[in-house]
Amino acid sequence: MGASWYFLRHDLKLQADWFYTAGESLDEWRNQLRVQAQLCF
Repeated sequence: MGASWYFLRHDLKLQADWFYTAGESLDEWRNQLRVQAQLCF
């Protein structure tokens, strides 16, 4: 799942992704959240 927010049109963008993934064994599941900002000029 992911979401993007645009500020100042496409010059400033904030993105967030969420993952629910298996670890080394199938009994081990974990959440991962990634946030990224992008500035273009």
